[in-house]
Amino acid sequence: VIITAFQLLTFAFGPPPGDDTDDAKTATRMHHVALLKYFNFDYSRETIFLPELMVVCGIMAVFLLIALLGLDEFMDRCVARAYDLPMYKAERLSFAPAHLLVKLLSSVRNFTYLVMQLGS
Repeated sequence: VIITAFQLLTFAFGPPPGDDTDDAKTATRMHHVALLKYFNFDYSRETIFLPELMVVCGIMAVFLLIALLGLDEFMDRCVARAYDLPMYKAERLSFAPAHLLVKLLSSVRNFTYLVMQLGS
């Protein structure tokens, strides 16, 4: 987290790259598209920097918390245990309580995987 914060600070307040190559022109064009400079929004780089830094650090913190707690593996075990419930095996309807529990746990597990993949 400290290294990423240092990198963000360095890139935000460091010297701008040179403009002598075609790659720099393409990068500048993409930079204008990404920052919506073609739409004449009036904002400064400093206005965007702090919220962006907070969002990035928040995403990294959530990713690390999920990884350290082993939440993805825990959700796998919960879904497997829910499938093994005698009540689940005895139910015939797909909207019965145990089936709904399995669907809910599977959705939470999929959301956990999605957060991990987007955070990485």
